[in-house]
Amino acid sequence: MTRTDGFPAAEVTDTGPGPAPAADRIGHGLVGTRGRVALYRGVPRTGPRAGGGVRTHARVPVESAGTVPA
Repeated sequence: MTRTDGFPAAEVTDTGPGPAPAADRIGHGLVGTRGRVALYRGVPRTGPRAGGGVRTHARVPVESAGTVPA
């Protein structure tokens, strides 16, 4: 977990071969990740890594503790 431009950001990578292209493959894991990040108005980015594998990066905006109603 890091901070990018003041926003918390997380990155997950692997070195596997990645999913094989197939018309019936929808990637539930990545769809779920995108949905959860979007729920919090975040920005997900997923794609192949140089040298193989997949990189998933998410950045999520947060509000200051003082702006959240009690």
